[in-house]
Amino acid sequence: MLLAPFCVLMKQKPVREKKADGSIKDVWAKPMNKILSDTQVKIKLMNFDKDNIKEETMLEAFEYLNRDSFEDSKVKKVNLEIFKLIQWCRSVVSYHILIHPYRVRNFGTINEQSELF
Repeated sequence: MLLAPFCVLMKQKPVREKKADGSIKDVWAKPMNKILSDTQVKIKLMNFDKDNIKEETMLEAFEYLNRDSFEDSKVKKVNLEIFKLIQWCRSVVSYHILIHPYRVRNFGTINEQSELF
């Protein structure tokens, strides 16, 4: 779950599993393993096209990053490498918001209390 915004930015979709009560749950284990087992992941990070992020993708990553479970102190306690990837996600989303504000149409999710600013 902690790498969900990273998977979103890397254009990986979750596996949707149906629970016993009929609700659908997103499971990020398979996309995370696919990305992290890729030997070219560092190169992909360095060559990431931060100027052409779809608005929907950026907003989905933004929504994950604003959850309480993604606070820096909590993520750092879990794993330092995951913390670094979350910081990378924050910087990409922040860059997109600051450089391409005209693309962001849903300003309701972005406010001055947001942790990204």
